[in-house]
Amino acid sequence: MLTDFWHNHFKVYASSDAAIAATFPVYDRDVIRKNCLGNFRTFLEDVAKSTAMMYYLDNVSNRIAGGEGGNENYTRELFELHTLGSDNYLKFYDDRRAIGAIEYNGEKHARGEGYFADRIDQLAQGLHAFYSDLVDLKSRLTIVVMSEFGRRLGANDSHGADHSHGNVMTVIGGKVHGGKVHGNWPGLADLDQRQDLKITTDFRVVLGEVVTRRLGNTKLGQVFPGLTAAQYQLLELLRGAPPGPIEFQTNPNGSNLSNSHAVFVPIISSKC
Repeated sequence: MLTDFWHNHFKVYASSDAAIAATFPVYDRDVIRKNCLGNFRTFLEDVAKSTAMMYYLDNVSNRIAGGEGGNENYTRELFELHTLGSDNYLKFYDDRRAIGAIEYNGEKHARGEGYFADRIDQLAQGLHAFYSDLVDLKSRLTIVVMSEFGRRLGANDSHGADHSHGNVMTVIGGKVHGGKVHGNWPGLADLDQRQDLKITTDFRVVLGEVVTRRLGNTKLGQVFPGLTAAQYQLLELLRGAPPGPIEFQTNPNGSNLSNSHAVFVPIISSKC
């Protein structure tokens, strides 16, 4: 009866994978049955180090040092199911999101509420889950998050935010110079039309680095017609160098920071 209880508590299913099925008899004999009447901490450690659990909750792919971080899948189960319980763990997780404001360059930026804030929260959690699942491939992975418009700082008559010019881009990946804001932050004191963030970065510069340094394509004049060498001011978002000289159009039709190409500021790179 106790062995059934602890098997149900730690939830390693032999039928879920051939490797787990092969190691399950040892897990049952040397981990569950050995510890079911003993010290819980010792029990928990033996479960964590067991081959069956390593395969079942992906701990076999865990890494130490090197900035890899822990195995999110096992860590979550450890807190939610094996020890604290989901009510206590998830309460802590929700409390972390209740940050009132973030201060940057002497300016306080409050966390919003409502529909838009919820969508941003879902985006953040989705990106975290996606990157965590592919962390072993992070050196080959580059994620760019962008939108075709920003939001005005002031509320409209419906207590929402109208479309605007200035916005933010987020770059995530193993080859990213992360953990910092790139580009020039214009601040909130001097706004465009007294309600929009001023534009300081051409989004083609950001995507151009991805195209040249991650995709190996140096023909930016073909990818972004009208982009000139003068406008392509590198931000050094990504590690490495282009495979060769970058080629621009010889006679571009003209394009500058006042046209529709330049709509994003600043660029936040994630430290992964």
